[in-house]
Amino acid sequence: MQRGYGGPAVLELRSIDLGEPGEGEVRVRQSAIGVNFHDIYVRTGQYKTLTVPGVPGIEAVGVITAVGPNVEGWPVGRRVAYVDRGYGAYCEERLVSQDLLLAPPEELPDELIASSLVRGLTATMLMEQVFTVRASDLCLIHAVGGTTGRLLATWARHIGAQVVGTLGDPSKSPGVAALCDHVYSYSQEDWAEQIEAAYGASMTYVCDSVGAPTFRGSVALADRCGHIALFGQSGGAVQSVSVSDLAAKSLTLTRPILFDYLKSAARRAAMMRSFYSLVGEGVLQLQSPISLPLGDAGVAQAMLEQR
Repeated sequence: MQRGYGGPAVLELRSIDLGEPGEGEVRVRQSAIGVNFHDIYVRTGQYKTLTVPGVPGIEAVGVITAVGPNVEGWPVGRRVAYVDRGYGAYCEERLVSQDLLLAPPEELPDELIASSLVRGLTATMLMEQVFTVRASDLCLIHAVGGTTGRLLATWARHIGAQVVGTLGDPSKSPGVAALCDHVYSYSQEDWAEQIEAAYGASMTYVCDSVGAPTFRGSVALADRCGHIALFGQSGGAVQSVSVSDLAAKSLTLTRPILFDYLKSAARRAAMMRSFYSLVGEGVLQLQSPISLPLGDAGVAQAMLEQR
């Protein structure tokens, strides 16, 4: 339960009355819950999208233990996963709308699904829905050392695109150099100038999850008719965007929100199949997750904040 906005200490374990599943709902006993930067934005109040006190968390895996009226295709005992923009995942058991449910790959363990679902669907959104990367493209991926950044870089390289990556602190992300043609540190003042000197302002596609520290550089480095996907703000929110800056090079800018791309059940299932098929083929590698008790949710978020 999150009792207010602030540091990890605002998260505390409480007992609540669950009740029975209503129309179109199932009750899920959860086995693994994912921790995301989105959860941190909610906890700190950067996103004021959770009414507090409330239960945060947007993804989990578990087993259906009861079904409400008019639930079809989701029987008791079925293993399920979900992503919920309405929050509520940080719990042992909960009620979930059948409209959110997904059937995870049977061959992958619960912890791996829970720790990769949002990130994997985000990568799929960016690689297949927001923009279609081609072998001839030059891609700039910020925060390439994070899980989503690694997935994007690996996926783009698999297609044949050239990848330039940035990191805040390269010492915290060993092995990233192998994923990119070159890696730069955006904590250095002249990082954008370094990239421009090497590649020019020629980035076909920029994936920016950092926000304030990198966005101006993203615009400067984008090629004419290039595309920028601003899909996060781990370094702070972008306060303003000048349309004239975009018009100067006929740039397009997307601020994609994963939840909106998951509204359609058909597209949601297709995106999951697309991502986990690449995992199954060995193209994309998933990192083994760190598992902590539910009562240590604040610890888990602090670990993520510290990269």
